[in-house]
Amino acid sequence: MGEFARAAREAGDDTGINNGVNAAFDAGVARVTVWPNFWCHASADHAAATILVPTSATTTRVAVSWLVDGDAELAAAATERLTAFWARTSEQDWALCERQQRGVSSLGYRPGPLSPRESGVEGFLSWYTGVVLAGG
Repeated sequence: MGEFARAAREAGDDTGINNGVNAAFDAGVARVTVWPNFWCHASADHAAATILVPTSATTTRVAVSWLVDGDAELAAAATERLTAFWARTSEQDWALCERQQRGVSSLGYRPGPLSPRESGVEGFLSWYTGVVLAGG
């Protein structure tokens, strides 16, 4: 079930979204990341794409785009609840990034080994190192 439809149901709206999505074709959520600064989460009833654009050594512009079928009948409660959830989690992520930047910028910062749970960071560092070594 798509996130909008799930949020609508949880908000007490059993109509959810009427956009012709057949439940048999709802395979959950697909996630795509394109290094270094783009990712997209897509489900049967919507997609959300995020792009990060560095504006300086310490700041980044974040743009999030929501893609929903123009014929979809979105329940207001579902839309508000889902976008509020995305806003809250994004703001938490940004706060973590800001704290990380303050730590990395401090005089006491010394890089250390990555945790096995940081495979995404390791992937980014490998990609970035390859680009720099290739002269890109």
